[in-house]
Amino acid sequence: MKRREGSITQRGPTSWLLKFELGSENGKRKIRYETVRAANRAAAQRILTARLADRDAGTLLQPSKTTVVQLANDTITDASYTHKFDLRAREIVRLHVAPFFGTKTAQEIRPADISAWQRELRMRIYRNQPLAAATLRQISKLLRAAFKRAAKEQLIARDPTVSVDLPKAERQVMTILTAPQLAELLKKLTADTRLSMSRLMPLTFAAAHTGARLGELAAMRWQDIDFTAAEWNLQHSFEQIGRELAIRPCKNAASRRVISLAPGLVAFLKDYKTTQAIRLLAQGHRQVPSDLVFDNGRGAAVSPNTTSSNWSKALRRLSFEPQIKFHSLRHWHASVLIASRINILEISRRLGHANVNTTLTIYGHLMDRDDRAAAAAIDAKLAGHWE
Repeated sequence: MKRREGSITQRGPTSWLLKFELGSENGKRKIRYETVRAANRAAAQRILTARLADRDAGTLLQPSKTTVVQLANDTITDASYTHKFDLRAREIVRLHVAPFFGTKTAQEIRPADISAWQRELRMRIYRNQPLAAATLRQISKLLRAAFKRAAKEQLIARDPTVSVDLPKAERQVMTILTAPQLAELLKKLTADTRLSMSRLMPLTFAAAHTGARLGELAAMRWQDIDFTAAEWNLQHSFEQIGRELAIRPCKNAASRRVISLAPGLVAFLKDYKTTQAIRLLAQGHRQVPSDLVFDNGRGAAVSPNTTSSNWSKALRRLSFEPQIKFHSLRHWHASVLIASRINILEISRRLGHANVNTTLTIYGHLMDRDDRAAAAAIDAKLAGHWE
């Protein structure tokens, strides 16, 4: 086909109409008209040249009016996230994607646009403070997933995020309690006569022993515990949906697991079960296997969000230092296992991580870097076979 260079007509300060021939069909010439955004005629010419090159290579895409915002939201919908993360992802699009990209289509975006967007995010003030490095990375990964999907479905010719580095997330300093500090906290919670404190103590004890997530602990039922085998069959977790609390299967196969229970925790739970049965019976309710282990004092569920809030208040009332989050008990559990040289795969399974890389990413810095034992093992294996 004879190459036609096409034409460019300015429609606005940064708007240009491209016109070029696609070929012919049934003896009729096929012409494409496409409006693009470019800073000047030279930039518009570069776009036209790229279109002609794609045409000649057979890789020219059909024009699409799918906007960046629509692309991001469609990607979130198709990802089938948990309700909580779905809401978070759509909030990211509304707050941090839509204001910058507006009505721009996905086909208009170039790597320079992605870089400019990331620079603007670094300068943004949200809730009176700059966005955290980890948040910047999360936002960028969401948009990267959207463009990767668009390229795979040939909605766009090239993924503009590929050549742009993700923002680096600085590792947050992980505050981990010592065993004496944890023992002190348990004693203070036990000694406090306030009901909110007494309900936190069993949760704290179980979290330290199992390393389970707060939502998983909140959904623990007596029927999930096998006292004879000393095991917790963990299959469900509570999820906060607005003001509603829903019990759902754990999000993936790795999260659905069986956790071995230490003798100390088994004995504690047996005593606690008896105490709860007496309390509920006084309120007119006979304890049944489907009852929650950690209830609100009246047999009903406790929201993980409420527990997190009560936990922070409790530490302030007790003047306990350091002021850690409840999730730090999970870190404490993992740190003890690592210090005890438990196999990293077993640690990953116990924590319910999707893969061992997640465990290594979070806790790798806690692992002993002394490899003298490895050297000794090699030496011992070769002893007698080498002169």
